[in-house]
Amino acid sequence: MLARNPNLRSGRRSPSEIVTVHMKDGSRRRLFCKYGGYDWHSYGLWGVAYEVEVYRQVLATLDTTTAKFYGAYTAAAPDKIWLILEYLEDYEQLKNAPQPGAMIETVRWLGRFHAATEELLSKGAIPFLKIYDVAYYREWAKRTLEFAASQRRSFPWLPPLCRKWEELAEALLLPPASIIHGDFYGSNILMSSDVPFVVDWESAAAAVGEIDLAFHTEGWPEEIVKLCEAEYQKTRWPENPPPEFSRRLQAGRLYQHFRWLGDHPEWTSTQGFQQLRVLAVGLGVI
Repeated sequence: MLARNPNLRSGRRSPSEIVTVHMKDGSRRRLFCKYGGYDWHSYGLWGVAYEVEVYRQVLATLDTTTAKFYGAYTAAAPDKIWLILEYLEDYEQLKNAPQPGAMIETVRWLGRFHAATEELLSKGAIPFLKIYDVAYYREWAKRTLEFAASQRRSFPWLPPLCRKWEELAEALLLPPASIIHGDFYGSNILMSSDVPFVVDWESAAAAVGEIDLAFHTEGWPEEIVKLCEAEYQKTRWPENPPPEFSRRLQAGRLYQHFRWLGDHPEWTSTQGFQQLRVLAVGLGVI
């Protein structure tokens, strides 16, 4: 090892470093090392050891752009695992350069990825892989209600919406399922010459791909959102998109809000509830 430098992009979930190593052929290589055992505890976030298996058993088997997986190292304690990846230099987070062209290229990447992983899942179950099932979706509404207890008088529409959520979430159980990223925001997408490299796979699971699309387009102008939706459908289903697409996407947008309102009590903000209500009213569910 020649040098260790902190990763300036490291989030609060797991610490990481950029490590420079000396290779057997005399060359130098910079690696990205992410350390487990310090994981940000959150429902729906399964940690570095899980992410290692996503790279090993899913991403390494696909022809897609992501950081090269060099392996993992397990220290004395089983949870003290290191994820070792190619360090992606000279890449910019999509959130720092949110150009419509990059959004479209990322949506095309997403459509191809979901089509490929739908085929992968059709060949048989992947035992380690989490599945977003009815209990998973139900728990987000339950957590949102619990975290909003002190504010519930301000949101009388919330309990009826949460009761209705399980019925609405049935759209997210409709086939076909793919492997989704689960946290598909610009902060987890690194761009180089309009080519996306997707990182941070700790929430990956078997679920409908429209969830990733909902995350990716959240907060964008309507004209960009519509372009992304059309491009995703054209890439994912070149022949004909399924009739359930719009229903799944709408449910995915509701799930996205429950996902963050029910994540941690300190994130359960008044603004978040206002956004959830606007969405629910727009969809005619309250």
